[in-house]
Amino acid sequence: MRIVLTKVNLRTISFILLFLLGIVIFIAEAYSGRKAGFSSFIAGIMVSFSIIHLLGIENKELRVALILLSGIISLLGPAIGMSLSILLPTISHLIGRKKKEQRIKQIRKLHSRGILVVAPSIGSICNLVAKISLDLALSGKKLVVVDWDGSVPGLLRERGVPFRQAEWRDISLSYSGRLGPNYLTVASILSSLITGIGAEVIASAVKERASVELPETVKLIKDIIIHEGVLLDDAMPGLGPLIINTSDLDLMSKDLVSALVVLQSLSFGYRDFVLVVPIISPISESSLRAAGGRIDVVEWILRETIKKGCIVITGPEPSIIALREFDSLLITRGVYNVMGRDLSRFLPDNIKKLIKSEVDVLISDGTAQQLQIETSLLDIL
Repeated sequence: MRIVLTKVNLRTISFILLFLLGIVIFIAEAYSGRKAGFSSFIAGIMVSFSIIHLLGIENKELRVALILLSGIISLLGPAIGMSLSILLPTISHLIGRKKKEQRIKQIRKLHSRGILVVAPSIGSICNLVAKISLDLALSGKKLVVVDWDGSVPGLLRERGVPFRQAEWRDISLSYSGRLGPNYLTVASILSSLITGIGAEVIASAVKERASVELPETVKLIKDIIIHEGVLLDDAMPGLGPLIINTSDLDLMSKDLVSALVVLQSLSFGYRDFVLVVPIISPISESSLRAAGGRIDVVEWILRETIKKGCIVITGPEPSIIALREFDSLLITRGVYNVMGRDLSRFLPDNIKKLIKSEVDVLISDGTAQQLQIETSLLDIL
């Protein structure tokens, strides 16, 4: 049989040889009876370096610290140096894997529900989209993610997660499917909630072929709504999440694309993926307070979207309508000082105290618990 060695095989063999060479140096130092010196220092670095790469420890700062610490400890003697050069990276790897498994179990436990995540700022919203997408992708969930700042692909790539990235222009946002003529009506209402322009004006503009005399904002809305591309269902990759990039758009347009992606998911008679979507205006207290009779449309969209699994990340002013529809609510650190009136009324005093202490709090089934999701830093081990 002919054995073909790939680059991965060769790297593994080279690290094994490096490990064995370090062990040989330690043994030679021990038999020589001399005081540990530079040879032991080098042997500790070699053994630690090879173990770190064989275990796949990715954190650069941690890798450097472990390698240097192993080398320094090896100066105390070959026996202790050899033992700790192996044990330190191994223990660090096991602790990191345990934390990752716990985080994945938390997300798996929640994936089938509709979760509303409340964040204090646009930057926090984008960070959370990336963090949650990574955790869900690692747990094997099929995802569609709307990426506002373009950070999600890099994060997935670092962890070796396969994915497909599509620009928002690549995806059809006009497919009506099972919604039929109601699609335009609902899309116009969502656009109105985001822009403040009347839904009737938007619907009329979309139906008109010519758009020369339309205001620029209405033209932009029309171009996004009637945009044709690959159907969302057809764009799904065989493995990994679909990432829809909207980083080239302004905030209003990002919000509109997010809302239309949600609406697209309802246009199909089935859905086997979880949505991870940042949305602000369509579910904010100020927009829905002025929505009048259109609130029932928003309630219907939320209920239908939640049925198949979704995580919606929004700002600090979600409306009471949205808060009531989701069966799980995650309030992230930093929200307390900027929370809207509806959220303040919705939360009991004991939960407000918990949020005030700057932790991430998950509220589900009438109980509150701390959840380890960072908003300012992507805590990836």
